[in-house]
Amino acid sequence: PFTWGWEMCGRVIMGIIIFQILADLAQHKDRLLLATGLIAVLVGGIALLTSHWIPKSSVLFTLAQSMPKWNGLPGAEGGFNVNEIGGAMTWLLPFAFAMVIYELQARTHRVRLIVYAVAFALLSLAVALGQSRMAIAGVLIVMLGQAALLIPRRTWKLAVCAAIIGLIVLEIGLVTGVFDSAADTQPDGSGVALNERDEQSASTRLDIWSAGLRAVRDYPLTGVGINKFRGGDVRALYPVPGYERNVLPHAHNELLHVSLDMGIPGLIVYIGLHAALGVCLIRVWRRGERAAAVAVAGGVIAHAIFGLADAVTLADRFIWVYWWLIGLGAALYIQTTSTSAKQTSPPNPLSEKREGEEARV
Repeated sequence: PFTWGWEMCGRVIMGIIIFQILADLAQHKDRLLLATGLIAVLVGGIALLTSHWIPKSSVLFTLAQSMPKWNGLPGAEGGFNVNEIGGAMTWLLPFAFAMVIYELQARTHRVRLIVYAVAFALLSLAVALGQSRMAIAGVLIVMLGQAALLIPRRTWKLAVCAAIIGLIVLEIGLVTGVFDSAADTQPDGSGVALNERDEQSASTRLDIWSAGLRAVRDYPLTGVGINKFRGGDVRALYPVPGYERNVLPHAHNELLHVSLDMGIPGLIVYIGLHAALGVCLIRVWRRGERAAAVAVAGGVIAHAIFGLADAVTLADRFIWVYWWLIGLGAALYIQTTSTSAKQTSPPNPLSEKREGEEARV
């Protein structure tokens, strides 16, 4: 009863089309990987130029304020919330990290290494300055696993893992306010302390989850409609303290929000899509494309961690990045499967006879 109709459903259809196009281009695997790296560079640059920096850490906020600002991006003239674009970057940062490791070992294509390295640098800086807690947690945890899986030399593996663990400890210090003054959430020193702000955020999330669960209980088969949880009519039925007039963009949990968008059946399809992708990437790994498989899987897993307490919805401006990554995983599977089939197929005597006749002619 609350749906916005094809306006929002069209974004899901657009995603399925992106997925299908990439799957059809499976024979161009290397170009798709490079294109993904270029997309990562683009998203990282947009994040640095258009994000609304929030003073979650006075140390990093000062640095973020010195970044150049671009307010004229078509379709996003007002810029991006750091959590929204942080969720998009969780799909791409682990991908860039894994591909940098691969290219450093392969040493076959300097241009690709430069693209992946630039993407990794831009995304890392943007995620650090944005201080989206769940985005940082997702990428650091996944990158630690990627380093352990992909770096062959034990010395380098231990060094990189130690550096990532150091970043995790540093982030914990930033979250707990070790590097900030006692009550420093605003540049002028006013406002509530960081730990108090985090407590308020956790309490608000509990209220949002409670409202979302009540809506799913009332509409288990259809949900309340794609992107409709933010609508005023739904908000009136399932109020959240503090959001009586403010826009509540999503349910701050992706599985819950998918249920709100498309009901329990939609949630089952969404989980099934990820399960199918997991099976495909495991087979890609077993057939030798380890770096690419870990790159795609890392992005999906990092975003899943982000989605435990935040969300990029199926109607979000950055949801196309999700469909691109899923399509890339499908393309890797199709390409490695077809290559393996050609290598293991028995010789065709008729084909060999025809080739011999052509050679004599």
